[in-house]
Amino acid sequence: MSKAQKIISEEVKNSNIKLDDENLIFVGGIARSGTTLVQNVIDSHSKILGLPEFKNTERIIYLHRQMKDEIKKGFIDLICNEQELDLYYKNFIKSFFAPLKEEYNVEFISEKHPPNLKVFDDLIHLFPKSKFVLVTRDPRAILNSMKHVRHRARKKRLIALTGSWNDITNRIKNEFELTCKLYEKYPKKIFFIRYEDIVTDIEGVTKDFCRYMSIEWEPEMMRPGDHEHLNEKGMISDYNAAFYDKVSFNRNADTSSLYKWKDELTKQEKNDIYDLLKSSGIENKFGYKLSKEPMSIFDHISGITISASQKLVRIFYIIQRYAQKFNRI
Repeated sequence: MSKAQKIISEEVKNSNIKLDDENLIFVGGIARSGTTLVQNVIDSHSKILGLPEFKNTERIIYLHRQMKDEIKKGFIDLICNEQELDLYYKNFIKSFFAPLKEEYNVEFISEKHPPNLKVFDDLIHLFPKSKFVLVTRDPRAILNSMKHVRHRARKKRLIALTGSWNDITNRIKNEFELTCKLYEKYPKKIFFIRYEDIVTDIEGVTKDFCRYMSIEWEPEMMRPGDHEHLNEKGMISDYNAAFYDKVSFNRNADTSSLYKWKDELTKQEKNDIYDLLKSSGIENKFGYKLSKEPMSIFDHISGITISASQKLVRIFYIIQRYAQKFNRI
């Protein structure tokens, strides 16, 4: 062992972080799948503190991957080995959350950010004794919710869900395929929650979750909108106004938005989702029955027109954004 390895190894072993792996919950899912509602439900349990969106777990894990690759290639193996790197990153992540666990005197800390989904494999490797919650939702409802976010963002001149329509639908496809892989790989390690289930049977879902956590169920979990949550400040900030306001954030589980997509998505948009996910296996795993919508000539013309108008609107806002930047110079 090199001198540098010895120093790092001793620092890691002597760190005094009062947060065990068993006390950590990581929540993730596809954007607009209902992760915020789930976090608020979890946070309503007296033993669990739901944190504001940390937003950096994914970035930290990507750096961890890069450094691990550099160890394998022999660039930094004299500084640390893979086991020491894992311990260092574990403690680095926990060091952000441990003070809050102590301050609020809770048993569990829940860290929620939708992109956690992308690094669940890595997190399970680093935190094998932690708990993991993955939220899913009908992909058509996700797409429809994203449409609303983009519309609100444009009205408020905010940047949200950037990229073309194809970028957004492909993002949904990729993250659903990853969700299916995680479902196959970790059927018991990860607690999967369908948005449709939590809004129609919140009592059943929360009782199942408490069994997964080995804690007593509390009826307060059924009324998350009646409680204060640490993540409210960030979620309803001006920067996040396209996603939430105070009313939409502080809501209880309800079915009002469950099937809005049926009336608000065009036939072409529904078919786009069908074409992308028809072979993904989400019907067998999560019960989402996708179907091809029959389209008339009028529907095709309407779809082309809407697609063209969306591109024009996007070009307009891109030009407007750059014009604002040049005006500041």
